[in-house]
Amino acid sequence: MSVGLPSWQKLIEHMQNELGLDEDMIGAPEANYQALAEYYRLKQGSLGPLRSWMDRE
Repeated sequence: MSVGLPSWQKLIEHMQNELGLDEDMIGAPEANYQALAEYYRLKQGSLGPLRSWMDRE
């Protein structure tokens, strides 16, 4: 955040909302955020939309 990027929590919430995922599933202790990012990339076709969102935030 000190370099102008969103917090990890805000990033995770954004991916969750974009993908329409259940909040309880993402917040679970066994949640794998690297897998979430990979799933996001596969569903969106790239990480471009996420990068653009991070630039705007």
